[in-house]
Amino acid sequence: MTIRDIRKNTGLTQKEFAELYHISLPTLRRWEQDVNKAPVYLVELLKAVTHYGDDSPSVFEGEESKYYYDAVSGTVQNTCGDCIRITDSILDVKKENIGLYLDELFEDIELAKKKFSDSCEEDKRSDIIWQKP
Repeated sequence: MTIRDIRKNTGLTQKEFAELYHISLPTLRRWEQDVNKAPVYLVELLKAVTHYGDDSPSVFEGEESKYYYDAVSGTVQNTCGDCIRITDSILDVKKENIGLYLDELFEDIELAKKKFSDSCEEDKRSDIIWQKP
């Protein structure tokens, strides 16, 4: 398997993959065109991080990402490496739907993270001390 195979499996463009994993785009292109070889350790790390070749029932396809569910730890990871812990088992949910639910969940989390960041930035600019009710 090649870096190109791994990238294609994620569904990311070369630019997206390069940005996500902090690889220069020209380097990624040289690896994919077999001009240069990616280090073996890097190929193995990318395989692990992207769950390359994992076609177990715990892999779900959304419109935005693939998701990898670990029932033991109760965690779901997307192809970008974001990971969350969920309390409900999702293995009995219709596989055709779970990817869409996970797309929505990860999108909501991103919105919450942005709201938190915006609140922190606002706090830095103001003198307000919030009190618990």
